[in-house]
Amino acid sequence: MVCQKNCDRIEIVESVWKGEMYMQSKVIQIGEKAIDIREPMIILFDDSATEPLQQVSVIHRFIEPQEWFELADGDRILFDEQEYRISYIGNHVLRNLQSIGHTTMIFKNWDEERLETSIYLTPHILPTITDGTIISYRKKDWRWVQWKEPHVKE
Repeated sequence: MVCQKNCDRIEIVESVWKGEMYMQSKVIQIGEKAIDIREPMIILFDDSATEPLQQVSVIHRFIEPQEWFELADGDRILFDEQEYRISYIGNHVLRNLQSIGHTTMIFKNWDEERLETSIYLTPHILPTITDGTIISYRKKDWRWVQWKEPHVKE
């Protein structure tokens, strides 16, 4: 980076993902009936969902390049900056995410009849989602590394 005239210094602070695994998708559409505060869940599908499914779903698209990995209890999901912890993840979630972008995110305690296509999350509060929200899937031991580049003078 080159400093302009009369510049004492330039300080650059960047957040960098350092060697940890993560996946991201971007919300591209929110169905008319997708969010209901009485039902603590979000149904995700990719843009191949039928019109009836689109009405009750949040439509998202994975951001490339994508490194797929198995999510596990304790891993994190972020909706922009809103962080949630996975308390249970069904056995069919990864396969469904890869094929049709589908899972159901449930924001309540799981019971004996938990859904194998769902992710149960805490806290038990629906996140704020808008068109353009980034959904990040991260392993539980993820860390952000920040650094500052040296000061530059002309």
